[in-house]
Amino acid sequence: MYDPQSAEKICFVISAIGKPGSEIRRHADRVREFMITPVANKMGLEVLRADDITHSGVITNQVIQHLLEDKIVVADLTGHNPNVFYELALRHAAEKAFAHLISRDEPVPFDLAHLRVIEYDLEDVPSVREAKTRLEANMRAAIQNAPVESPVRVTTRLRNIQFFKDPGGDHGDLLAQRMHQYDEISSTIADLKNILNDAIPNFVRDQKESMLRSYSNEFELVKTIRESGIIGVSRRRSTVRGFLNSAIDEEEKEITFVGSSLKGLLQNNEYEEIRLKLVDKLRQPNFQIRFLLTHPIFADFRAKQEHRKNGWIGKEIIASLRVLNQWGLDSKNVRLYLGTPTAFAVKTSRKMLINPYPYRAQAFESPCILVRSDRESDLECSCYFYDHFNEAHFGAWDTDLAIQIGSFDNTIAEFEKMLSSYSQIVNAVFAQVTQRDEA
Repeated sequence: MYDPQSAEKICFVISAIGKPGSEIRRHADRVREFMITPVANKMGLEVLRADDITHSGVITNQVIQHLLEDKIVVADLTGHNPNVFYELALRHAAEKAFAHLISRDEPVPFDLAHLRVIEYDLEDVPSVREAKTRLEANMRAAIQNAPVESPVRVTTRLRNIQFFKDPGGDHGDLLAQRMHQYDEISSTIADLKNILNDAIPNFVRDQKESMLRSYSNEFELVKTIRESGIIGVSRRRSTVRGFLNSAIDEEEKEITFVGSSLKGLLQNNEYEEIRLKLVDKLRQPNFQIRFLLTHPIFADFRAKQEHRKNGWIGKEIIASLRVLNQWGLDSKNVRLYLGTPTAFAVKTSRKMLINPYPYRAQAFESPCILVRSDRESDLECSCYFYDHFNEAHFGAWDTDLAIQIGSFDNTIAEFEKMLSSYSQIVNAVFAQVTQRDEA
């Protein structure tokens, strides 16, 4: 029988299995042995597949219990097997951790194209190695971030908004909920004014007017937020990874990042899944990713704002350049700004994250604004936040203050040699200003 206590230690695998000795079975065994098992064992998990179940009882019931309860499910979509998709749908409905695999020579099914699917080629050792690395990152992120996003969960959340249910603290959905309520109430009131105004009793009319007065300020606020293009807010940058993930997933053309060193994005562990998405995007033809960082000669001006040691931010910038070089990014897509940016910001063709830099604080601890640019026909949306920052912030890319680098290796070597000199220049500037003020 199924043991619920063991569920936390099991990585359940669903795939086309085939008959013993068949090519399908050989393929399934190789994927499990060379890709899934090493990753799962590294995470302290035991790998189990339907054909491993030897307990008495109805095997279908036991499989379903594993799909609903086990720590994580890894689905190999190779072969587009109907049973695999049925079992995967059950896991999606459970809103628990999952990961998707597929052979590189097969198309990703349409309904799963917007989710992460890791491609592999069993005949190519580097491909297997890379797939294992991505699978581990995907599995760890999925386990850590449960409940996991899936088509079932997204649909449920949309339904909650439709029926005015609290979606559990998600600020973006709550904002959409309030907007929907505003539309419904405004429409109802308009109908009452036009049709029933003369028929309703005076006390009902008085109650209606009182309600309008009570909510008028909130309605105006929601209307203003809608017109500005704001779709969400967050108290700190660390809570907007979901927004970044969805914005990157849906983007088909280009993404631009602006920041001092982009250390958090390019080096910190919590952004590993986002980095993997960006590397995937780089492989798509005609997709462009651009990075505008602070020139190291200005890095210590920012460091003094944050009370950090000389050279620290400069070293972070150099480390980020190394990461981008490892990605295989074309150096023409990196520029260095002769100044300190006023905000960490990310822009796609439809969305933008704006994280203003406060004085004497690290930016990732400050609030973020999430905005959109798409002007829907049924909304009066000027999207002026997106437009303004697109022109005044991201527009710095095309100015003389944004220096295009040469090769990564030469640029990194030059900065490493000059970093101490840059710090001396900044210190001299502050010393001169201090002396002048004292005089």
